[in-house]
Amino acid sequence: MQFASIGNESVTAYLMSYAIIHNRLSRTVELVWAEFPPMYTKTAAAIWAQLVNNSTKSLNLSDQEQATGYHVAPLRRAYQRFALDCPNLAKTKEGQPKFIRLVHPDVGKIEGKNGFYILDQFEHSPAQLLAATLENHTSCPMMIGWGEYMLAAAQKLGAEYCEKLKTGGPRRVEGYWFSGKIDWQAIVAEGVQKGYLTLEGNCFIPAEIPVPQFVTA
Repeated sequence: MQFASIGNESVTAYLMSYAIIHNRLSRTVELVWAEFPPMYTKTAAAIWAQLVNNSTKSLNLSDQEQATGYHVAPLRRAYQRFALDCPNLAKTKEGQPKFIRLVHPDVGKIEGKNGFYILDQFEHSPAQLLAATLENHTSCPMMIGWGEYMLAAAQKLGAEYCEKLKTGGPRRVEGYWFSGKIDWQAIVAEGVQKGYLTLEGNCFIPAEIPVPQFVTA
C-alpha cells in the first residue's frame, strides 16, 4: 500500500488521509485535514505545533500514490485536534489506539464573509454537511435534502467561489472550499421558484443552473 506522509527536517509521519487547497490570497498550500495512524501521536503533536506557531518553514507533504509533493505553509491559527478510536487494533496498557485528526478551524463554520470548508469525514456526504452548515450558521431556510442542489449551484460559479479540495491517502476524504461571497439565500429562492427545491425536502438538479445573481459584492 502506498501512503502519503508529512514532515519537516526532524520528523515525518504517514497519513491515513489528507486534504489541501491552494490559498488564492496567500498563494500557499494550506492543510485543511490530516489523519495520522495511532503510532504517530507525538509526531502529530510536533507537526501541529509547527502549523499553528509563527514558523516561516513549510512542511513537506508527499503522496506516493499520486506521485506528487507539496510545501504546506503554517496556518498560524489553531487547528482543531481530535482523537478517534481505531477498532482494528488491540488495546494496549495506554488504552485503545486512536487516529489523530488535525482539522482546519474554518471547517463547518461560517463567520461573516470568510470562506469555509466542508469535509465528509466518513459519516455524511459533503452535500448533506453543506446543507447542515447553512442551516446552523446562516438565516438561510434549509433542508438536508437540498444539499445536492446547493453544492451543484455553488460549483457552477467556478473555482473562485467553490473549489474541490485535493485529497489523498488510503482513507481518502472528500471536501470543498466555499467563498464567503456566495449568496445562499438567492440560490434557495431561485431553486424554490423554479421547482428545483421542494418543501418536502427533495431537490432536482437541472442541466443548467443560472448563477450570475448568486454572488454578493
